[in-house]
Amino acid sequence: MTQKHHYKLVYFDTKGRAEPIRLLFNYFDVDFEDVRLKKEEDYKNGSPFGQLPYLDVDRGKHVISQTSAILRYVAKSFQAGFAGKTRIDAAKCDMFNDTFWDVLYAYWSEKLAPTPEMAEEMRMKWLQIRPEKLEIFQKYLRKNGGRYMVGDELTYTDLCFLYFLYVIQRGDGSGALDDFPLLTEYYNRILRLPQITEYVLREWNIDEEKNRHSD
Repeated sequence: MTQKHHYKLVYFDTKGRAEPIRLLFNYFDVDFEDVRLKKEEDYKNGSPFGQLPYLDVDRGKHVISQTSAILRYVAKSFQAGFAGKTRIDAAKCDMFNDTFWDVLYAYWSEKLAPTPEMAEEMRMKWLQIRPEKLEIFQKYLRKNGGRYMVGDELTYTDLCFLYFLYVIQRGDGSGALDDFPLLTEYYNRILRLPQITEYVLREWNIDEEKNRHSD
């Protein structure tokens, strides 16, 4: 069947804020142009506010910026309820997604620090707040039954949370979730969703055998 719309996602040549969007497109098996720019390339002419990422729909007919707005648009476009079945669930999806990015900024602040001394200071602060934040997320996951962050079915928030947990484990080591068994089980289960398995194994350098037996 011919795809109705053309999508072009523009971001730097890294994962960053575009990666959950890429996960969504792969989950729904939607073809999209994945434009990955070198930092010196000029992207401001195509971006509504001079920022990345942005999503071009139908070759300039519509251009959407801001990661959360793009995520909601894609989620709502391909499956009813994937951004929350009810208004309160939709609000919870937004709440968790915004919080994921807030926490990731705390993690990334070390890499953005202008001096080694400040980087070390930010690193120590991150290691102090990491267990607190993970415990809060685990509490909400447990309260919702342990399978999904919001509602009783997968939402775009689960794919965002998967990426969040991947970033933390990738940066802080595979033992970052050792004290959070429910988060560990959740991460391994969502990681093995058949709709995204091929993508994450290829793009995230996930060890397939290790993942297969890491229940």
